[in-house]
Parts: sequence; C-alpha cells; structure tokens
Amino acid sequence: MRKTCLALLFWACVLSSCDSDDADAPAVTLNTRWQMYSNKVLALGGNEACAYSTKPSDMAFKPTNATCQDDDVYDFSSSTELVIEHGTRSCSANEPASVTTAYERQGNKLIIGGREHTIVQLTRDTLILDVCVPLAAGNWPTTNYGKVGMKLSRIK
Repeated sequence: MRKTCLALLFWACVLSSCDSDDADAPAVTLNTRWQMYSNKVLALGGNEACAYSTKPSDMAFKPTNATCQDDDVYDFSSSTELVIEHGTRSCSANEPASVTTAYERQGNKLIIGGREHTIVQLTRDTLILDVCVPLAAGNWPTTNYGKVGMKLSRIK
C-alpha cells in the first residue's frame, strides 16, 4: 500500500510539473508594433456616450470600407513614446509621415498625448482600445461626445 501511495505521489508530481505549450508562445505585451485593423464610433451623445462600456464583440467585424487610418502603424516599442507611422493613405494633405507622442500605461488605461484610452482587450495578436472624444460644436444639440473603438493587430 505504501509503495502504491508513493508511486501515485511520484506521478502526480511529475505530471503537475510539466509545462504547457504556452511556454513557447511569446508573452502578451503592449510593447510592440501594431497595425490598425478597424475603428468604429460605438456611441454618440452627452456624457453617457463616454460611459459606454466597450466589449471585444463590438469590434468583431471585418471592415468593408477603407479609411485613411487602415494602414497606420502604432509602435509601442518604447515604454514612454508612441510612434504613429501614417501609411500611404493620407487623412489630410499635410499629414506627416509619422508622429511621436508621449504615452503612459496605468493598469488598463493608456494616456496617449494627454487623452485617456482604455485597453479593452490585449492578447498576443489583438489590441482593442476605446477612447471618448469631444465632437466639434455644431453637431446635434445633444451630441457632445463620441466613444470610438480601435482594433489593432500585432505585426509579426
């Protein structure tokens, strides 16, 4: 009986010490280069638009219309500076090739150029952010803010 218990204990220790295949996978990190995949206005309105809680499923769509931001690259390789490389699709005639801005990560928040973004999802291959932006005056009388979701894919 004692030998059986020792054998079971031995095999339990051996099996519990085996590493999973995840040990070979790269660690989930923000500090890499991300390609814009899609963006979408998720909510419009007053302060309630900013209170909208973005879900990963909100960004689970394949974009059908190309935008000027689709070929932008967000380089978070530095722990304090974000470099946004604008692709060949310009959003304006005087858009620079790239822009560098300070950023800071505080838990699931990113402060990028002074504006707070929320990390909705961060996996090895996907980064979903949301941000509440003030809209220009002259929009609808009750629409002051827009909640925007952004989905980025890790560049391999």
